[in-house]
Formats: sequence, structure tokens, C-alpha cells
Amino acid sequence: MARKLILYHFEGCYYCDRVQGKLAELGLLIEQRNIRRDPEHRAELIANTGRARVPVLRIEEAGEPVRWMPESRRIVAFLEQAYGDSEAPETPVCSSTVPRIGAWLGWSLMVVGLLVSGDGLRDGLWAAGCGVMALRSGWMARSSGMALHWIIALALGLSALSIALAGLGVAFIPFWYLVYGLVAALLLWAARRARR
Repeated sequence: MARKLILYHFEGCYYCDRVQGKLAELGLLIEQRNIRRDPEHRAELIANTGRARVPVLRIEEAGEPVRWMPESRRIVAFLEQAYGDSEAPETPVCSSTVPRIGAWLGWSLMVVGLLVSGDGLRDGLWAAGCGVMALRSGWMARSSGMALHWIIALALGLSALSIALAGLGVAFIPFWYLVYGLVAALLLWAARRARR
């Protein structure tokens, strides 16, 4: 029997999307079991791993016991090593370093913006913080393909633009109205998707 792979996942899981992206990149078509849609798959996962955390790759090989591989980084490295062209496993496109630095820098700029006096400097720091966070979310969206990250990036980008325009005295656009509208649209989209 050749190696058989089964991926346990659910929709909207960033880490599952990372593994599915690697599968698509390598051109691998494997069985995928959604643990939210099928309670039997969830029960099987819990019985064999002790938890309902995904992604988990089930690996079946002739003459070998079934292996259960959790953690997206391990799965991506395994897939790259077993089915990729390179010798060494590749680091995922969205390593944890870039989002962490982006989050730290963005929040730092916004907190400092709260502490300084002077509207011009405060607006500049807030616009820069929102801009950095928008770039961070865009980076994560590009690597994961998740709509949620694209919506967050758009909301933060609009916030940075409206704060910068207000700070320069060009136009006053209450960015929170734009953000609230995007959040409402996101909630409607998520509710609709959950009903499927």
C-alpha cells in the first residue's frame, strides 16, 4: 500500500489554510475531513490524539502503525520533505516573526500616540500604527488567503488614511464608521458561512 494521507481540519482555521496551501502548491490531492461538519471525524480525532485541535495529518503506510501529526509547521515541513523538490524543508511564507514584529511595532506606535501631546504628532503616530498593522494583516492575508485578514487589512488601511487626512487638515472622515461597517459586513458573512 502506498502512503495515504488524511487531513483533519475545519474551515476558517488559519493553520489549516497554511497546510492546504502547501498541498495545493505541491499538487497533492488528499482526503480532507472537516471536524465541524462531521461529528464522527471529530470523535475519531479526539480518540486518537486526545484533543479536537487541528490541523492534524493522519499518515498511513504499509507495515507501519498509523501516525497522527499535529501542528501546521510540522505538517508543512513533512510535506515539503516528502513531496517537494528541495532537500531541506522550507519555512512557511508567513513565519511567525513578521506578524509579531508588525503587531509589536503597530501597537507601540499607537500607545506612544496616546501618551504624547500635540494633535499633529499624535495623528501621525496613530496613522503610522494603523498603517503598520494594515501591512501586517495584508502579509498574513497573502500567506493564508483568509478573507478575515483581508478585511482587517482594509479596515486598518482606511483608518490610517482617514487619520492622516484629518491630521493634515485635508478632510475629516470618521474612520470608526468605516470600520464598524466592515465589522458588520464581516459578522454577516461569518454568520452566513456558519449556516452552510
